[in-house]
Amino acid sequence: PDLPIKRQKGLFNPSYLSLLNDDIKDAVDRFVPEPPEYASTLLPSQHGLTDWSVAEKTLLYEALSRLGVDNPAGIAERIGTKSEFEVTDYLSLLQSQDHHQKFLINVTIPDIPAAIELSPALCNALEEAADDVAAQQDEYEEDVEKTRWGDEHWLITSLNRKEIEAAKPQGMLSLDLFSTRMWLRLSERVFMNSAVDEFNWNSMIESLEENPGIRATALEDFYSIAVSVTRRLVAASLYVAESRIKTQVKAYAGLKDSIRYEDVRAAALSIGLKRNSQNFWARCPRRIRLNVYDYDQQFRPEEPMDFDDVEKALGTEIDSEDEDMDPGLFHDNDNASIDLDQRGGGGSESELTVCIDEEEPSSEKKSRRNNAMGSNPAERRAVTREANELMFRSALEYPITRTARDVLRKRIRLEISHEEYADKLDARASYVEEERLWDMLGKTPPVELAKVEVPDNPPKSKKTVDELVRGFSRNPAGYGGGWREKLEVVPSRWEMDY
Repeated sequence: PDLPIKRQKGLFNPSYLSLLNDDIKDAVDRFVPEPPEYASTLLPSQHGLTDWSVAEKTLLYEALSRLGVDNPAGIAERIGTKSEFEVTDYLSLLQSQDHHQKFLINVTIPDIPAAIELSPALCNALEEAADDVAAQQDEYEEDVEKTRWGDEHWLITSLNRKEIEAAKPQGMLSLDLFSTRMWLRLSERVFMNSAVDEFNWNSMIESLEENPGIRATALEDFYSIAVSVTRRLVAASLYVAESRIKTQVKAYAGLKDSIRYEDVRAAALSIGLKRNSQNFWARCPRRIRLNVYDYDQQFRPEEPMDFDDVEKALGTEIDSEDEDMDPGLFHDNDNASIDLDQRGGGGSESELTVCIDEEEPSSEKKSRRNNAMGSNPAERRAVTREANELMFRSALEYPITRTARDVLRKRIRLEISHEEYADKLDARASYVEEERLWDMLGKTPPVELAKVEVPDNPPKSKKTVDELVRGFSRNPAGYGGGWREKLEVVPSRWEMDY
């Protein structure tokens, strides 16, 4: 029989450990180096009194792509050597240069780094290698625990907890504060009792005699956290009480030097503690995917309650964003439509297609139009459908003339060719990465990897459909892209009052 989840053992792969350490380092640094083919050619520069090195610029653009231009504080935090003001000043420089630059370099789809997709077989092989590393780590940690606490006391379970509590090993201060019986119950019934097999302790045991346990070091860590938080709370409560007494001693004679409930509550809020654990326990059904039924009714309902309803019934406040979200926004609404008569093209989509092609062109024009739309019938239908969508089913101010339609078809066909070329680049990058990972694992793929042929030259680059339509828009900045320039400066409160 197969071993339980996370207990399957195999051969340890040092190469996978190196890959894991690299990913951990990238996560800690919050920066992923670019591949050599997409390496930037940045140069150091000085803006005002601030010097910008190549490394700082690289971190800035990396953070800018992930956080956006509206989060200079987060960008400065990721750079580490620049303040929020310096980052804001540099972003203003970039925006001013972009606004005054007349000739911009068009970025096409092939210019974007390839997206790599791994096959399910490779993902399973990587999971097996990860399980092997986890098994090695577990064995190492067990040896460390046994060396510190002994073979009998390093793991607290329901079978030996009474013995450990009676023995009280030296240095195990947590036994005087915590109830090990309650900790084991929480693990068995709440934290490790998910409805998902992968996160349920019953799927991890090797025999029916096993039960959830807690390591002595883990219990000691929780004890240290409890002591530290208690000390902070006591110090904050003393400070709040002293401040209150100093402000009230002149008004109230004979005021006692005591700490009140309100002082402790204010101190807890000042150090970021929750008032109670109600929200935590109310959200447990969502975390462990429990099916909750409302038994207040006369009969058992067929469908379980929604998690939002469960949390409301348990007294938890739902975030306003989640509560106001209309689930119907994420479903197709067949009744929703646009009055096409307002654009002069009323009727169904098939009628729209006839409207576009109502004039019988000459053989030369027809051949030229077919070349613009593609030789594949399915491709021609896709181009026509996209053109109809832009001209008749949107609010774009695009002229409905034959010349404009032909230009639009060519642009759509060009974008489709760019997407096809990008798909081939993605497939080739996936092939190279899969081959590298299989070689790292020292295994042979169950199915031979198919090589992808990519044309030497990318499709001819021209303006995109967005740039074409933007040229006919009344908004000079295009689709609302210059909304920042239209914002009015609102005076501050003190300027309006005085």
